[in-house]
Amino acid sequence: MKVALVIGSAGPGGGAERQIALLAEGLHRIAGIPVVLCSMRDKDQYWGEWVQGRGVPFFAIPPGPRPLRLLRIFQVLDRFKPDVVHGWLTSGGLYGCVAGRLAGAKVLVYGERGSTTDLKRRPTLVAAWLLGHWVDGIVCNSSLAARDLPRRLHLEPSRFHYIPNGFVPPEEPAADRLAEVRAELDPDGTGRVVLMVGSVTPLKGYDLFLDVARAVIARDSRARFVAAGGGSDLERFQRLARSVSPDGRIRFLGPRSDVPALMRCASVFLHTGPIEGMSNAAMEAMYSGLPVVAVASGGHLELVEDGVDGLLFPVGHPEQGARLVLELLDDPERSRRLGEAARLKVGREFSVDTMVRRHVELYHRLLGRRE
Repeated sequence: MKVALVIGSAGPGGGAERQIALLAEGLHRIAGIPVVLCSMRDKDQYWGEWVQGRGVPFFAIPPGPRPLRLLRIFQVLDRFKPDVVHGWLTSGGLYGCVAGRLAGAKVLVYGERGSTTDLKRRPTLVAAWLLGHWVDGIVCNSSLAARDLPRRLHLEPSRFHYIPNGFVPPEEPAADRLAEVRAELDPDGTGRVVLMVGSVTPLKGYDLFLDVARAVIARDSRARFVAAGGGSDLERFQRLARSVSPDGRIRFLGPRSDVPALMRCASVFLHTGPIEGMSNAAMEAMYSGLPVVAVASGGHLELVEDGVDGLLFPVGHPEQGARLVLELLDDPERSRRLGEAARLKVGREFSVDTMVRRHVELYHRLLGRRE
């Protein structure tokens, strides 16, 4: 069996890019399966270079007219002759599966990484509907999406397959770096830092993050809120944060390469993204032992067991989110218990080896139906 993976970008920006790289490397290293990774952007290919360094061929498709990009992907796949083409997200699914069919692939798989809320956007819904009726299987990293999408797309539930994200524990930050980050995030030494990590885009719910921050700071002037991540809305939210909190108690740091250190120096992890499939950032926070407060939506509902290894609050209710954050800031022992339960859960249930094995089993099963 040979597998080709196709995604719109292999840059450092999001969780999907990281997961497809982990899958490519795992198919090569763990399963010994020939695999290639294709991306449709030729700049900022962090994860493409990462898999190349681990023995996986990587192809960055240069920009150009859509027919030309499709032709270039077809040329890569036609040379490789994959049995399975797995396209991730809308662009990777459309280009990858069309090129894969033209190249003679036996099985086409589409990866839907978000929750069903994301499909309220009409172009995404239409693309998912087209792909869903054409491919052999659809992989969701949220069991909620795998249960709800068949109804919304008018497809048989058997076409959907739930495979949660895999997690790789980050390297332990150096002690001197931890000291620097702690001084940056918490100059007063109060130990009341609330962190969110994720691309600053309309899909991540940063308006709700700001509303929760305002509600908490109105009751506790010692608290600080910090967001790490780049994205199309970064400058807008940096301006909003300065207007809401001129004293710098709400800050948008921009892209950071030291997320493990940020998590080690925070007190609570807040995630307000309403359409997450399976948040890599929340998973990393849980593994680091940081107590998580998240909206009760999408993959958070299966990643976090409310009151056991984290806390959940309804979307659009910043006062409830603020209350939960304040409870954890005021109760370090409860925060420690939730964080420890979360760390054990991620280490037990979300390994990369398990994620890779489930994909291999799915590919073989779908190939068996074609033979």
